[in-house]
Amino acid sequence: FNGGWRINRLMPGSYKVQVVPQPTPFAATYLGGGDWFEDAGNTLLTLDFGDMTTDQIIELEKANGAIAGVVADSATGLPLSSIFVGAYDAGGHLVGYALTDYDAVTGRRISTDGSYRIRGLRDGAYYVRTVSLFSALPLVEQATAFVGVFENFDLFGFLFGGSLTGLNLDAAVYKDYWHPMQPATISISLDELVFQASAYGLPNENDNALLPVYLPLPFYEKVPDGAEMVSVSGGSTTVDFVLPQGSLSDLTTGVQGKETMPSGFTVQQNYPNPFNPSTMLAFTVPAEQRVRISVYDVLGRHIATLADEKFAAGSHKVSWNGMDANGRQAAAGLYFARIIAGEREKTIKMVLVK
Repeated sequence: FNGGWRINRLMPGSYKVQVVPQPTPFAATYLGGGDWFEDAGNTLLTLDFGDMTTDQIIELEKANGAIAGVVADSATGLPLSSIFVGAYDAGGHLVGYALTDYDAVTGRRISTDGSYRIRGLRDGAYYVRTVSLFSALPLVEQATAFVGVFENFDLFGFLFGGSLTGLNLDAAVYKDYWHPMQPATISISLDELVFQASAYGLPNENDNALLPVYLPLPFYEKVPDGAEMVSVSGGSTTVDFVLPQGSLSDLTTGVQGKETMPSGFTVQQNYPNPFNPSTMLAFTVPAEQRVRISVYDVLGRHIATLADEKFAAGSHKVSWNGMDANGRQAAAGLYFARIIAGEREKTIKMVLVK
C-alpha cells in the first residue's frame, strides 16, 4: 500500500525503527524523527507475542548531500560492478548505500564504469565501506532467473568454494575496506543464512529486494580505529576504492564455534549444521548431574527429547536423527535445542535441510 511499511517476524522485545530511503534523495530517519540511532527523540516500540502497532508514521525530508566515487580492481584498474558501498554515522549505523553500476532497488544496470552515488545525506561526517560479497552474484537478472526453488541452490557449496549447479559464475571476490584502506569484514551466521533462504525463498510481489536471496545487509558495523570520516556539506564528496582480489575468508568472519558457560558447563554448536539426516550435540558437565536435552520448533512446540538422565563428569555427545517424538520425520527448517544441566541451561539453533 502506498507509503506503507510492515516488519514481520519480530520476537518480543523493544525496537527502534529506521528508514534508509535509498536511492532516493530523502535522508535516513528514525521513528520519532531522530537523525541518528542515539537521538533522544526516537520512539522505542515494545512488542509482546501477537502485538502489532499501527499508525506509526515516519516523515522524511530531502537532503542534498551525497558521497560518490568509483570502485576498481587494484591489479587491472578495471571497474567493479555490484559492489555494495555503505555510508555510516559516527556510531556505525547505516544511513545510506549504493551498488556500483546498479540501481539498488530495481537491480537494473545503470552504468559500466564501477561508479556509485549515495544520495540523501545530511550535512555531517560519515564512515564509508565496501561489501564485496554482493559481487558474488554478479547479475541480479541472472540470479533471479536461476533461484527458482531453493532445493536447486547449493548455498553451502557456493560459500565453501564450490559451484552453483546450473549457474556459471565468473565473478572474482574482492577484499573489503573502510575508507581509507582499512581492512573490513562482515559477520555471517551460515545456518541463519541458509534458514532464511529456505524458509522465505524469493521476495514476494510486494517486495523490492536488493537480491533474490537473503545476503546479510550490514545495517550496523563496528567501525575500526583506522577508519576516517569524510565530510559532506550540501554537494557531493568523492570517495574511491581500489580493491585487491581475495576470497570469502577475507570478507567474512564466521560466528559458529564453541560456546562456554560458567562453572565448567559447556555446549558446542551442533555439527554438522545445517544437517541431513542427523546431527551431533556435544556438551561438558563439571560433575555428575541430570541433563535434559529437548528440541523445539520456531513456534516453541516440543518436537523431541534427546536425553533426560544423569551424566558423569566430562564430555558427552548426543545425536538427533531429525525425527519427532512420534518417530516422524521433522520438516526442514530452524529448530532450537535446549540443554539443561542443573541450574544451567543453553539453547542453540539447528537447521534441518532437505
